[in-house]
Amino acid sequence: MKDGIELNPSADVKMEAAEDGTQRLILSNVEFFSEGYYRCVASNEYGTASTKAELSLA
Repeated sequence: MKDGIELNPSADVKMEAAEDGTQRLILSNVEFFSEGYYRCVASNEYGTASTKAELSLA
């Protein structure tokens, strides 16, 4: 999610699962409109976990 809105994969937004179980969000062609808060949410039968990061361009 970016600023509370679900992201969809595209040419500039990729979501990648690594063999070790980690997940990556890869952003290409980043512009000032890309700035904001990004959140990753994972859920399974044991519960839900989330983390967030802020992208700020200088």
